[in-house]
Amino acid sequence: GCKASDSIQIEVRVIPTSIATAYDQVRIYPNPASDYLQIEGMDRNVESLSLWNLQGQLIMDIAEHSSRINISSLSEGIYVLRWRQNGYSYYKKKAVRKSGREL
Repeated sequence: GCKASDSIQIEVRVIPTSIATAYDQVRIYPNPASDYLQIEGMDRNVESLSLWNLQGQLIMDIAEHSSRINISSLSEGIYVLRWRQNGYSYYKKKAVRKSGREL
């Protein structure tokens, strides 16, 4: 149990509304995907856009902001789309499957 001398530290981080809004505005579909990922709502001021596997390996560095990414060469699995905007990093997880097969 807790004694009067025990203390608990709580860290509260406030996320500016503009950051949460930037993340929420981005839609990436379909999920799961097989040939292309479609991206909507991403700001044109994106500094970088990349695709990573769950082992933390860079799979694809997308040089230019694109609303459609060709993923047909990827193996089945879970991938993370990462983008940097205004000094912040954002991440969204997506599944890739080959047509007709469930993950």
